[in-house]
Amino acid sequence: MDKYQQIIIDYASNRKALSVIKKNIQALFVDKKGDYSHIDLSDFREAWYSDDDEYPSPRWEGWVRAVEVEDHEPKQLELAKLYDERTKINREAGQLKRNMCAYGRWLITNG
Repeated sequence: MDKYQQIIIDYASNRKALSVIKKNIQALFVDKKGDYSHIDLSDFREAWYSDDDEYPSPRWEGWVRAVEVEDHEPKQLELAKLYDERTKINREAGQLKRNMCAYGRWLITNG
C-alpha cells in the first residue's frame, strides 16, 4: 500500500469517527422518552471570555476546560467532551486534506 492509499484510508476512518460523534451528540439531546432536552453551553463560553479573574487564560482551551471551571450538570460535561472530540477530529481531517493535496501536487510534478 502506498502513502496516498494510507492517507485515503485514514481520511475515511476520520469521517466515520466524525459521524459517530455527531450521532452521539444528537442522542444526548433526546431523553429516554424521546423528548428533546436542551443542553446549553453558551454561558460557559461567555464566562470564559469575561474579564473575571477566575479564568486562567483569555485563550479558548476547549469546552471541557470551560465547563470544569464552573458548576455543571453531567450532561453538560458529556456534551463538552463530545464537542472537543469533534474539534479534534475536524483538525485531523484538515491535516489529512493538506497531505492529500501535497501528495497530489507531487504526483503532478513527478508523475
